[in-house]
This record gives sequence, structure tokens and C-alpha cells, in this order.
Amino acid sequence: MDTNHNRIKVVDLEINEPNKILTTNNSGELEFNDINNIKIDSYNALDYIVSGKALDARQGKVLKDLIDDVNELLASDNVDLNTLQKLGDTIEVIRNSLNILLVNDLSTGGTTKALTAEMGKILQNSKVDKITGKSLLSDTEITRLGTLSNYVHPVNHPANIITQDSSNRFVSDTEKSSWNSKAEVISPTFTGVPAAPTAAAGTNTSQLATTAFVRNATSAASNNSVLLSGDQAKRGILSFDNGPNPSLINGIRTNSGANTFSIGAIFDAEGGTAVSTTVAIAATGYKIETEGFNGILINSKSIYPGSSGIKLNGATGSTAMLFKGQNNGIDTYTLNKTGDIVANTFTGGATLIGIPTAPTAPTGTNTSQIATTAFVQNIARPYKVYTALLSQSGTNAPIATVLENTLGGLPVWSRNSIGLYIANLSGVFTTNKTVFFITGSFGGIVTNGARTSENECTITTVKSDTSVYTDGVMYGTTIEIRVYN
Repeated sequence: MDTNHNRIKVVDLEINEPNKILTTNNSGELEFNDINNIKIDSYNALDYIVSGKALDARQGKVLKDLIDDVNELLASDNVDLNTLQKLGDTIEVIRNSLNILLVNDLSTGGTTKALTAEMGKILQNSKVDKITGKSLLSDTEITRLGTLSNYVHPVNHPANIITQDSSNRFVSDTEKSSWNSKAEVISPTFTGVPAAPTAAAGTNTSQLATTAFVRNATSAASNNSVLLSGDQAKRGILSFDNGPNPSLINGIRTNSGANTFSIGAIFDAEGGTAVSTTVAIAATGYKIETEGFNGILINSKSIYPGSSGIKLNGATGSTAMLFKGQNNGIDTYTLNKTGDIVANTFTGGATLIGIPTAPTAPTGTNTSQIATTAFVQNIARPYKVYTALLSQSGTNAPIATVLENTLGGLPVWSRNSIGLYIANLSGVFTTNKTVFFITGSFGGIVTNGARTSENECTITTVKSDTSVYTDGVMYGTTIEIRVYN
């Protein structure tokens, strides 16, 4: 090779020499050098940032190892990698949120905004410091406030400060006095001479009746009829004083039920005739149609000897009193013209229906008096009797199946205590005339019965071996209680 460094021949470039490289020497001249002799300015570290340095082979290996570690971490499912990613994402979100939350002006509002430090600096520079003993008002405003008078609220306001109209006004003393004199609406108490509008004639409502209404009503009734209806709490008197038209007095009607209403007439004059009625020929003097207990009931209370509750005087050829049969119309009980009962007999062969009753003759009576069933029973059996079958269980009262009972009442059974039972019928079990029979003891059970008072008879059930009272051992036990006459 030509060593003339001023130029390089083409023939030199065509020489095929391995491991040679064309370089520039310190003098700026071109020359071929062995490739292994190239001078490299290297840096043995990974933190150098100045250009012109080459990384040596050892640091290249370190860098390669770091890259391999990162690739291996990215390919794994390491939890720490996810955590690092989430931290990075959270930091990004916070950074974005700060951009939204921070306000860099004094005009933007919002409860979720925060001023930047720059805006805080502006506020700090523009604030007004509070001086002790001073206010934030200007001196002009303070001077003006000093000219105002203190307000004093009056104790009372004059009435003329309120504007009145037809719907809103004060009440005068005269009006209050008038109102205070009014009666209460509920349960009022009237004084003086209270007045009210008079209802129209014939009104039948809860409207108050004035004296004029009552006078008009009673005056109209005296010329027409008098009607008393509803619950008449007090006694009343109807007085008909020789009116010009006596034919208007045509009847009295009661509508309140049996034995709940009565009409009485009192005649104070001694002697004479209290009521006198003259009936025209072929007319009926009194006609009574009744579904009540008594068509006519006369209770004679006269203190005069020979007085009569009813006295009938029949004219010649007439019958003073005639009874007709209930169904067939046959004369069944006749009085002669002088009023005497004909031999105290029935002329029409009376047939009694229903359940006719009569007084019971004393035991031993032997006359023509009618005998009742009680009289017959007393003759056939000289005692009244109660016969029954008794059953008892648990703590229940005995149950009686009554076979016969002529005591005049039904005994009521009860359980007094264990094995003690009582039949109660007030005033029936006469002393020294009452006998108690009982049967049905069995299986070591002793059953006893006895009269204990005029009101009670008692049964006991006892175990024979232990003398202990016991329940539930009566099954159709027969008892008979006799009360002799």
C-alpha cells in the first residue's frame, strides 16, 4: 500500500485484506487500520446521559438482563404487577381529578371545587385585616348609623292603628252585653218570658210549641177529637163539660198492650147515679170485643152490706144475663128475669176446653166441690215426690234424668266438693216430712243421701275401704225424695 497519505490509490482500495477498516488519523488523513485496533471511548454505567459515549459490553449485558426480567414479568400473572398497574391508574385518575377540582379564578363556584395556590395568594394580598375595636364598616356608614334613634316598642297599641271594614271590626260593649244575655244552644235555661215562632197548626216535629200553638191545638181537639199517643209519663184528666155537640165524644182507645194501661173515673158525689145511659129500642147498650184477659173486670170494694159488683134487673119476659158457648152458640149459663142464678147449674150442657182450673180442696174434703188433679194425687199418694237417675263425672255437677217430679219445682244439682253433691230447691224439703232414698252402691263405693235443710238435700260417695270421698262413681244411680203432706 502506498503510504503517501495525501491520496489513496484505487488500486489500494481493491486490495482484499481482511479485518481492515478505513479511518482518519489525528492529522485528518485517511488510512487503513486493523479493525481490532479501533479506539473506542466507552462508559461503564447505565446512568450517563452525555452523547458521544458508547456502552461497553458488560453494561450491555446488564441492560439485556433488565429487559429480559421485564419481559418475564409482563408474561407472568404476578399479583404485584396488577397492584402496580392499579396504582398507576389511580395516580392517573387523581391527576385528572385535580385538573377538574382545582379552580384558578375567583368567579367559578361549586361545592366540589378548590382554589389553586395562586388564587389563595391573590386573596391573601387583597384581604382586609380586622383591627381590634374597629368594624369592617366604612367611617361614613358608621357616622350615619350614629344618627339613628333606638326603637322602643310600645306597651299598648292604640285601636285606631287597625283598619276596620264590614267583615273585620271590633265588638262594642253593647254587643258583648247582648251576647252574654243569650241562652246556650245546648241544654239552655230560659228566664223571663222567652218567645218563639208559633208553628203552623198540625205541625208534629221537634219544633218548640208556644202557648198559642197549644191553645189552638186543644181548641181544635175540643171540637173534633183528642188523641194521646206515645209514652204518657203522667196521669191526665179529660173533662167534657156539657159541650154543644156531645155526639163527638165517640170512643176511647188504648194501644199499649195487656195490663199496661188503665182508665179510671172517680165520682165524688155521694148517692145518685154515677153513669146513666139510655139506649134506644133494639139498640146495643155496650159492645165489647176483646182479645185481652178480661172483657169486663169489676172489683167490688163497697163497705155497704148487700152491695153488688154487678146488679142486673131484667124486664118481664127478658133474660137479665145470657152466656153463649164459645163455639156452638148454645145458651150455656142463664140468669132468670129477677137476676137469680138458676139452681147454680148450666142449662146448655157446658163443654170446657183448654186447661180449666179450680181451687184445690184440702186433703180429706168430701163434698160436691170440684176435685183438681192435685187433690186426686194427694188422695192417691200422701206425699210429693222427686224421682231421678243421677250420673256424675270428673268435677262436673251431677246430671239428672227426671222420671217423676211433683215437688212444685225442679231441684238444681251442683258439686260442692270431692264426693259431695247438693240438690237445691228453696223451701220444699220440710222438716220431719222429707225422706231420701238412694240405690246404686257398688264396687266398694258407699253412696248416701239425706235432707240437710228446707232448701237442700245432699249425696256423698265414699270408698268403703279408705273412707275417702271420691268423684265419678255415679252411673245412673236411682234417687227418690219424698215430702209428705
